[in-house]
Amino acid sequence: MKIKNVKVKNFRLLRDVELTLEEQSTLIVGRNNSGKTSVAELFRRLLTDKTLRFRLEDFSLSCHEKFWTAFESYRRGDEVSSVILLFPLIVIAVDIDYDINSPDLSILSECIIDLNPNCSYAR
Repeated sequence: MKIKNVKVKNFRLLRDVELTLEEQSTLIVGRNNSGKTSVAELFRRLLTDKTLRFRLEDFSLSCHEKFWTAFESYRRGDEVSSVILLFPLIVIAVDIDYDINSPDLSILSECIIDLNPNCSYAR
């Protein structure tokens, strides 16, 4: 299995980012405060944290206004179901290539939704 592509929205400094990972190695370089540590923390959580819990500080700064909008809607007495829709989301989409002849694909079983036996891609 190989992670080929990662799309991230609203996680720390990664407001709307797409990363393509190379076959052998990928370097992440950039100026200070450009998101390198955010990428590292994202992968640390994806690969080690079973619960993937997020705090308010994990949302990109551009999302904080949406929290206030949701709070004001709640204070006005709006329906909870409509208030929930106002909250921002952290979105992480991981594209994985895998070997269709692998003896054990159970770790990906929930992600493999294509019935094409030649498909070797999961999101």
